[in-house]
Amino acid sequence: DHMVQADYVRKFKRVTHHGHVYGWGILKGPLRSDGQKQRWMQVPQKNPDGSPQQDPAGNQVMAWKIVNEKRSQPYFEVVSPWDFYCDWNAPSVWASEIHAQRHLFSHKRMLELAGQDGFFRDMILQHLVDNPNGHAPWLPWETQLREATGGSGYGDNKATKTPDRHRWEVIEWWGPITSEELTTLGLEGQIAEFGLQGDAATVEAHLWLATASASAGTLIGASLNAIPRQRHPYHFYIPIPEEGALKGTSVPTTARASQQSINAVERMLHDNMAASAGPQIEMVLERLIDADNYKSLYPYRTWLTKENRANANSPAIRFNEMNNHTAVYLAAWNHRKSKFDEETGIPSYQYGGNSPGVGRTASGLNQLMGAAGLLVKDQLYAFDEFQKSVLEALFDWEMEFNPKPEIKGDFRIQVKTTLA
Repeated sequence: DHMVQADYVRKFKRVTHHGHVYGWGILKGPLRSDGQKQRWMQVPQKNPDGSPQQDPAGNQVMAWKIVNEKRSQPYFEVVSPWDFYCDWNAPSVWASEIHAQRHLFSHKRMLELAGQDGFFRDMILQHLVDNPNGHAPWLPWETQLREATGGSGYGDNKATKTPDRHRWEVIEWWGPITSEELTTLGLEGQIAEFGLQGDAATVEAHLWLATASASAGTLIGASLNAIPRQRHPYHFYIPIPEEGALKGTSVPTTARASQQSINAVERMLHDNMAASAGPQIEMVLERLIDADNYKSLYPYRTWLTKENRANANSPAIRFNEMNNHTAVYLAAWNHRKSKFDEETGIPSYQYGGNSPGVGRTASGLNQLMGAAGLLVKDQLYAFDEFQKSVLEALFDWEMEFNPKPEIKGDFRIQVKTTLA
């Protein structure tokens, strides 16, 4: 029920999309959200004087009404791969001790942070005073994405990019911190609270930094990492791991050579079709009586020409047909398309394309789909690892915050997608 309420399926689809396009998808959560839940309940009715209202038989009068209940529930957040940072020297993204996320908050959201536990209200308000228009510079990847989508994402409108976005850039940081670093940050009061002893002692912390420039910022929040096992709330979907790299490779990267070849053949095909769509016209203007209007072509037009005494067999107008190589280009296109299927491991018949001859029967198509499924199963291992990480974290959340005593216990999460 909690996963349904958190809209987990839709968010998971976005994470897998990021994984296939960028090489990794990132899901954050479950984190705790305290909110109000409305439910219908029978509520005892009272008289105007506050006494219980009773029916003629002396029974308490009850009425169905909507009651607001305070209830904690988990929530998940899809993290853009462009806004996520970690220790790039780590052997894998899971082994990184530091995970950081970039946020762009509105003025309203900054004020909401000022009223939450773990944040420094005075520091946030002072930061808003010092940066009334916010500080959220356009990063290179943001500019490139806007240009790729036509500016604001609507047509060719590229004039909406303004230096002042009226947004505040906030970095959320998860990782170890020492008492010496806390002192440097001016958080001497947190040393005892965090249980640190000595300069070498470290603790898993959760910090928030509001940037004011490329090299300066304000610490607006600090707290202990209260997540069980002190894990970080990030889960990674990496469908194609790459040796020696934090993130995996992506389908576009794997098929990049074939994509470029297909695009080149497509351009040559259209250029040749355009050039050979009609004849190239050769005219001897000296022989045309109406030479000023030679560009006007229409059916059944009559051309008046002058006699050519030097070469009577040479026409005043000659039509030259250009060679059409459509068949050659289509053959090259289909060749690169088959290479694309081999490189990605996703044959076209698997997503609705024409299947080869063996696939014309039910048993033959079943064999083809089974062979293609072998490659899909490799991807499902990454699916299992991701889901196990999420479910373990969600199980810990339920054990800590769920008020139902009957679900408490000791369990081990097993994801059996590949076995199924």
